[in-house]
Amino acid sequence: MRTLLSGTGVLSVSLLLVLTFPIELARRTAASGAASAGRDGGAERPRSFVDTTFPAHSGRTIHVAGGGGLQQALDEARGGDLITLEPRAVYRGPFHLPSKDSSGWIVVSTAASTSGLPAQGQRIDPSHTASLPKLIASSGAVIEAAVETTIQPDESFEGK
Repeated sequence: MRTLLSGTGVLSVSLLLVLTFPIELARRTAASGAASAGRDGGAERPRSFVDTTFPAHSGRTIHVAGGGGLQQALDEARGGDLITLEPRAVYRGPFHLPSKDSSGWIVVSTAASTSGLPAQGQRIDPSHTASLPKLIASSGAVIEAAVETTIQPDESFEGK
């Protein structure tokens, strides 16, 4: 409330702001807010879907022993290859993913039996660490991907 003094009289002005929106929108907003928080008030559930279907293996299987040459395996791998790493082994990076001329996925996975891991589409949690390798780097990113920029003859590099 704001009071304005003017000579002999007093004038009071109040402003009331009312926001309205459809009831259906209010219900959806309340429902999504309740659904997004975990049952214990924890992290919000994912808002989008990521396809985690394991790609078809059509190439070689390259096994890298604990502490072995993961970078060499990444350099030599072609589309369709599977690189397996020892469970609980430590691989020291950083690792660089070079550009490849071949098509298809190069999959890096644990060599552990999948029976101890969650089903496809399920999240992994700390109870699965015994089945997983550990990738570390002394500084910076553990894995960096090569990025190529192709410039056509009639293009300039400015602004890219």
